[in-house]
Amino acid sequence: MQIKLAQLLNPDSRLEVVFNWNSKPHTCHALRVSGDLVVISVPEPVDTGAEACVFFTGSGGYYSFRACTVRSESLPSGSYRVVLRRTGGPDRIQRRRYYRLKILLDAVVQAGGSIFPVRIKDISGGGVLTASKTPLPEGRELKLCIDLRSFGSVWAHARITRAGETEEQTYRYEYGLVFTGIDEKDREKIIKFIFSEQRRLLEKGV
Repeated sequence: MQIKLAQLLNPDSRLEVVFNWNSKPHTCHALRVSGDLVVISVPEPVDTGAEACVFFTGSGGYYSFRACTVRSESLPSGSYRVVLRRTGGPDRIQRRRYYRLKILLDAVVQAGGSIFPVRIKDISGGGVLTASKTPLPEGRELKLCIDLRSFGSVWAHARITRAGETEEQTYRYEYGLVFTGIDEKDREKIIKFIFSEQRRLLEKGV
């Protein structure tokens, strides 16, 4: 049986909303929750019919649900009141089972007194696989800054759990990293970025 939104949300619940999967998330609060409808306030206009994915922390975990914009109107304050209708979910996001997305991203590693660029070959909420011009040993602790494109950058402390070489000429060293210290907001940003990329690839038929 589908969970009712009112069981997890209440007026003033903090939400993060991504419209059409191609923008940065808006942080806002639920102004009203009624059945499948959620009213929010955002700083810019939203087209009627725009798809949205809403992320929030509810009773017992972190959730998301899909929605469609049914109305958007300007407010005297300059913001916009948007009415969303749930079209799917809510689904609980299992943080212990992170989906791993194959993708090329830019990143920077700080190890000891050295700072150098690396490439991310796949990413999840729990770690990344990197390709580097610089060899590092298994077990090494380091700091990592990942560029998530339109979602911004995230920082994490990480440990190398696997190190080796590839046949690539430039980025010939490869190591798997597990996050040992990351702000939960940054982890959630990674998860949202992965969801966005999955949706984009599905729309392209890849």
